[in-house]
Amino acid sequence: MAIDRVRWDELLAEQAYAAGAEAVRARFVAAERRDGGLALRCQTDGREFTLTTRLVVGADGAYSRVARSLGLPWPRDRVHALGIEGTLRVPREDFVHVFVGQGLAPGWFGWIIPIGGDTVRIGIGCHGSHRPIACYRRLVAEFPHLFDSVRPSRLYGGSIPTAFAPRSFADNVMLVGDAAGQVKPFSGGGIYTSLVAARHCAATAVAALEPDDVSAAFLSRYERAWKREIGGELTRSLSIRRFGLSLSDGDVDRVVAALSSKSLQAIVNRYGDIDYPSHSLLRLARALPAVGLLLLISLRRPRASFHLLRAALVR
Repeated sequence: MAIDRVRWDELLAEQAYAAGAEAVRARFVAAERRDGGLALRCQTDGREFTLTTRLVVGADGAYSRVARSLGLPWPRDRVHALGIEGTLRVPREDFVHVFVGQGLAPGWFGWIIPIGGDTVRIGIGCHGSHRPIACYRRLVAEFPHLFDSVRPSRLYGGSIPTAFAPRSFADNVMLVGDAAGQVKPFSGGGIYTSLVAARHCAATAVAALEPDDVSAAFLSRYERAWKREIGGELTRSLSIRRFGLSLSDGDVDRVVAALSSKSLQAIVNRYGDIDYPSHSLLRLARALPAVGLLLLISLRRPRASFHLLRAALVR
């Protein structure tokens, strides 16, 4: 399912305003600790000004300035991605194209998502020192029959954390979303996980401000709460991602071929959950004919089997 992200953000803003939030149209520059609170340096129209607060929530992306200013480490691992919106005639409008392969999208994947008519969202990501634009050009060259008629209208890019940050809180601060690495490592999706974490963040903020205790010791309950709800899923998915990265392109082809089995498709249809993908993926790993294939892979690639076993043991 694809959503209109611009309208989604507008609706969230409208709800925030209705609840009493006030918007400050400015760019955040840095935060400094001062007198037990925080001084937030901001810029607008070339003019710098300072806001003071007792508590700040950093929801400012994978390279969070809030985190950097206040000494919190960024998420350890990430992929770099390029997104394109435009028009393209695809063979089927009810079908999402996914492209994998170390030669095409090292450490990640590419995609075409039809969103109505000839409008599509195209994207590709990669890990390490690879550049997404170079990966996209290779993708277009590899599949000219799909991409010859593409007409881009908007390009955008960014980084997607694939592991959560070592800490999502400190004195006077909590991190949410990409800033905390609250992203599904297997797919890069982050809306559901961020909303779950935001709920716990809001509850902790209310609880902290009432007695005016914004210490790290008090705010640590936020991290315990969101990890209790989604931490296990993110950890399992990260191990499954590392399992996939341990495979060769040939291994991936064999896994995809095995998924054409009716018995495995039945498991996906019954247990598939876009927000908790590890549940169905681990069920698939325990079912025939996947067991024989995974046994063969484990004999050839012990590291891959280690990551899969690790995912199965996480509770």
